[in-house]
Amino acid sequence: MLNNKIYAYLGGAWVDITSSVLSLSYSGGIKGNKETDRIASIGTLSFTLKNNSGDYTPGSGSAHADWKKGTQIKVEFTKLTTKVKFIGWVNDIGLEYKKNNNRANITAVSWLHFASNLPLDIPALQEDQRADEITTTILGFSPIQPISTSLQTGSSTFPYAFHDNTVKTTAYSEITKAVMSEWGYAYEKQDGTLVLEAYNGRATTQKTVSVTTAQNGALLLEDGTSLLLEDGTELLLEDYSITEQNATSTVISDIDISHGKHIVNRSVINVHPYKPGNDDVLVYTNETNQLIPAGETVSFRLQFTDASSKQPIAALEPSVKQYTLLHFDTPPDGVTGIVDSAVPTVLGDTTPFFEPSGGGYFTSPKKFGTASYGCNGSSDYIYSGHQEKFNFRAGDFTVDWWEYRLSATSGRAMVSRASTGVYSPYVFGYSDGTNARAYITSNGVSWDIASARDMGTITTSTWVHYAITRSGTTFRTFKNGVQQDTWTSSATINPTSDQFSLFLYNGTFLNGYIDEFRMIKGYAAYTANFTPAERQHYVSGINYSVYTSPPLGGSEITSSMTVSTGIGGVGLDFSITSASGSDGYLNLEIYALPLQSLSTISAVAENTSSINSYGYQNENVDMRLRDDINFAETIAESIVTAEATPRTVLNKVSMVANKNDLNEALFMDCDIGDLVRITDTESGYDTTAYIQAISWRAVPGDGGVIVFFDWLVKEQ
Repeated sequence: MLNNKIYAYLGGAWVDITSSVLSLSYSGGIKGNKETDRIASIGTLSFTLKNNSGDYTPGSGSAHADWKKGTQIKVEFTKLTTKVKFIGWVNDIGLEYKKNNNRANITAVSWLHFASNLPLDIPALQEDQRADEITTTILGFSPIQPISTSLQTGSSTFPYAFHDNTVKTTAYSEITKAVMSEWGYAYEKQDGTLVLEAYNGRATTQKTVSVTTAQNGALLLEDGTSLLLEDGTELLLEDYSITEQNATSTVISDIDISHGKHIVNRSVINVHPYKPGNDDVLVYTNETNQLIPAGETVSFRLQFTDASSKQPIAALEPSVKQYTLLHFDTPPDGVTGIVDSAVPTVLGDTTPFFEPSGGGYFTSPKKFGTASYGCNGSSDYIYSGHQEKFNFRAGDFTVDWWEYRLSATSGRAMVSRASTGVYSPYVFGYSDGTNARAYITSNGVSWDIASARDMGTITTSTWVHYAITRSGTTFRTFKNGVQQDTWTSSATINPTSDQFSLFLYNGTFLNGYIDEFRMIKGYAAYTANFTPAERQHYVSGINYSVYTSPPLGGSEITSSMTVSTGIGGVGLDFSITSASGSDGYLNLEIYALPLQSLSTISAVAENTSSINSYGYQNENVDMRLRDDINFAETIAESIVTAEATPRTVLNKVSMVANKNDLNEALFMDCDIGDLVRITDTESGYDTTAYIQAISWRAVPGDGGVIVFFDWLVKEQ
């Protein structure tokens, strides 16, 4: 005979509360057997406890003082071996008070309950992920974990995941997206194992069960029940036998069969593709300067937001970078200098970020925008006081610009980290009379990192794009997007506090125009040939600066800050640690490449003959993580092929576990997802099917518990 125990985890240990149980029932699994029924609902255990002593009244101070919502519950059944048939957590306690018959009505739930209520809270945007990888990421956000997991490797790789999240998106909804896009199944077994089945990942061999022959295996009483030991298990004879056989239900108390229930003659599968935008956009700016106390760490969470709609948006991962970006457009009224578009603009502040020493704005020639900036080759140049973002040190960087040089005179350079001295930390666009060259020093006394590295032939009186990058230890130069030179060095570029200059190097001046000058500290934008953008640049990445007074006032102390971020699909966690002895105020802007939602594309499959006979019987499915229609077409066609004409469908079988040893084995050993055989003499039904869902109830009986159980099934 079957025997059961129910335990509550109290005081740090499992406590047997079976003697208090009056009734017990369970229901769990995928609550349907249509093609679109692919993820389980919450597993639920309902039971009633005797409560005359108040042991199960929370906070009563009785024998089970720590009994409450959230207490873990476990149900075990024994028949030769012991199997866990439910494990979960108390979710609801209802108390009944009757004279000498007080009761506690309890509902316990499986892990999926927590998944359905758990906001994912800005998970990292995932690229090129499978369903099992997505599920693993989701589990990392759950403070309460499934008892165990069995995650099959997904058969498809999705371009993006967590890209359309909001702060209210739940773990359950994201698992659903992954499962439906994979066209697999997700459910919990009765022992608490979270299962993910991939497409075509369902078992193809029939479940086997361990069956004992009661006459040989157990000592029976006159009423046919088993003789029990003190622990509730059966008294077994020495010569009992166990046979392994296929799980085949034959002693059935009720069978539910329907005809034409699942007819589908039109199937529409919708996919929702996304692609990165063409330009970085501003996705976050702190409107108030955040105080960073001296020597402390400040952390906060932010969301990416569309500038116009103010709605959350998803974006590809921005990098932590520090920018310089000069468009050389006509400056605002009252500004005589050159605006660095990468520095947060303060309303009413007319202080220039780059100062001109001669030269001026020209509407012709110009490359982009409203103007370029030109210098005469004899005294004009542009400079900026020291900023730490000009010191690249050992990190990645990008420097690029458009120039319209009027002369190839030797000794002239476009970019110089120091305005005086031969060994500026770096000199780019230096003319040897024929070619543009790059020079870099680590020691200030020799060009040990780069000496006359080629940047391409100088072309005068036309717009030319030059670029130089460092990625790791590899340096590259480009002219009009074509690589000119490459070399390696692990050395640190010599830092300086000198002013930065354009058009001026070591007392010589360049004659020409410049437009769209950009420097990025912390990122190599070009590592292979490219086509220079025929537009103005946007500032991309996480750009920050810290000053001793807001806004952008006092001294800059950015170099004393260490920043770390945890990237999210629609936001990120930002943390900044100060090593400065002064309080600072953070200016933060984040530019990133947003993901753009494209028009939904649909695969439609129809069976015209079936439609003419039975009218439209339509099924819609959303595959939210896919970006192409090929797989959707396969699924749409498979649904209609299987369901276009009426057929007889097996839905549910009901059994009594105590009828015989085979039924007891079926109850004990079979679980959700197993492939079983159903045979019924009265209806003539004989088929193999998957168990979609299981429900059972246990009631006291002579010599042990009597178990009634149902299988909701889906034919193979």
